[in-house]
Amino acid sequence: MQFLYPNVLWMLLIPIILLIVLIATNKTSMQLFFSAEVLDKLRVNTKSLRHETRNILFFSALILMVLSLARPVMPQQEFEAKQELIPLVVAVDVSRSMLSNDIYPNRLEFAKRKLKHLISNVQNSAVGVVLFAKSSFIMSPVTQDLATLLFMVDHLDQGMNFDNGSNIASVIQTGIELMSEYQNKNIILLSDGTDEENFEKEIQLAKKNGVNIYAIGLATTQGGPIPLEDGSLLTNDKKQIVVVKLNSAFKDLAMQSGGGYIDYSLGNKDVDMILSDIYNKSKKDQFEAQKIKQYVELFYYPLALALILLLIAFSSLPRKLAVSTFVALYIFYPNESYASIFDFQTIKEANKAYENQEYEKAQKGFQEVARNAQGYYNYANTLYKQGKYEQALKQYEKVVTNDKELEFKKLHNMGNSAAMLQDYQKAEEFYTKALKIHDDEQTKENLEMVKNQQKQEQDKQNNDQNDSQNNEEEKNQEKSNDDQRKQDNQEQNKNQQDNKNEDKKEGQKEENQNDSDQQNSQEEQDQNIEQSQMEQISSQEEEKWLNMLQDQEVPILLHKVPNSTKEDNVTNPW
Repeated sequence: MQFLYPNVLWMLLIPIILLIVLIATNKTSMQLFFSAEVLDKLRVNTKSLRHETRNILFFSALILMVLSLARPVMPQQEFEAKQELIPLVVAVDVSRSMLSNDIYPNRLEFAKRKLKHLISNVQNSAVGVVLFAKSSFIMSPVTQDLATLLFMVDHLDQGMNFDNGSNIASVIQTGIELMSEYQNKNIILLSDGTDEENFEKEIQLAKKNGVNIYAIGLATTQGGPIPLEDGSLLTNDKKQIVVVKLNSAFKDLAMQSGGGYIDYSLGNKDVDMILSDIYNKSKKDQFEAQKIKQYVELFYYPLALALILLLIAFSSLPRKLAVSTFVALYIFYPNESYASIFDFQTIKEANKAYENQEYEKAQKGFQEVARNAQGYYNYANTLYKQGKYEQALKQYEKVVTNDKELEFKKLHNMGNSAAMLQDYQKAEEFYTKALKIHDDEQTKENLEMVKNQQKQEQDKQNNDQNDSQNNEEEKNQEKSNDDQRKQDNQEQNKNQQDNKNEDKKEGQKEENQNDSDQQNSQEEQDQNIEQSQMEQISSQEEEKWLNMLQDQEVPILLHKVPNSTKEDNVTNPW
């Protein structure tokens, strides 16, 4: 037998032994003045244990608990574990177009959040990170040290100046070199798609080297301008504001290389779906093997004996003292609900299923043991992971606790659930309550995101109302024009009839002259009506375009330039 944590023995047993010696050698005032025989005769016989015996039981239980904490084990066998992982390279576009704020707060910051979520949630994977613009920059080789990688991402200097343009071919080549020792090669691109119209060369390069490219499109189809450091917006050579949109050809690059493509989402569903597809398609590569020792745990034997001794010691206490002890425990831990002895195995299996992303199996396990705040919280998390956001919200509402940390997590996740249900007003309320408990950076970012989404929906609603109003005005105007034309035709017919009657009374010569005048008059009237109609249409078109321009924050002007990686003499300003 051996102890896995022998330091616990020296750190805890020595103070306990010293305490025992002090208590054993310390005599009470009665023992100083009377002998042991006299005290035995004076002592009243009771059914409870003697003071010395009870102390022995307490200290014996305490020593046994320390032995359990030292984790006694029996060595069983030693075997070599071959670690198999899936290598990934995540490439983040840091070109100037990623500073566009059509995604809050901007595309680059949004990509950074996606990268952090990906690193935090990969399973059985080694991750490398590459930053790219016109050139590629290796931030980290393929590594299993994900904690250090997260630290590097958090402290990434966004003030760094990178080359203009986006060179995806360079990213693929860098990924091939980083994963040259592995059979499976997967690259995840976080980009707005660059400005290339054809990725045929990049697709051929990926297929030739067995690289699967996955991409998340971090831009909107409406696009957005690129802000500069002085607060102005980037313009082209013609002094027009540059609006960069999502490149539709970006999707072909991912799909034709054997990977996959997905548009960005406000939550993390996009990253989770890509990781799930990679796990299903890729085979694990063998990393360096590790020697693992297997033990038979023995800690529960001294722990069980310690509990029995404590039970005996407490049962010998006076009844009032024992009752007071349990009442005090209940007062200090009112919300704790202790699970039965068989629940621990269920919780262990549910946690394992949750870690393996088997959320349906984890849901059934946590549902069985959901009797307290933590249980309802775990159960709600499994529902959230399966996209059952309404059910998750109901379970989060059952989490009633005095633990501020758990209360904060509950409110944060309730905000996430409401946001996924597109109930942004409720999401804002939950995030606001959570921030009153903890000043968390992620919660503040989510709060700003739902506020921005509410603003966009309000703007869209206002635009729809304006369009509807303009259409109604156009219809009314057309109807008015039709009525006016009918009235003009009626007056014209009446005038024609009067002229005919007058011509009959006059001579044939005058009649011919009047017919000629009447024909000229009608031609002039037709020209006037046609001109009036053209002026009316022109006015309506002008009003229509003015309304469209007022609804836009900036002119939608897409300026396409040649790829800077193919023509060195061309400089792409974004």
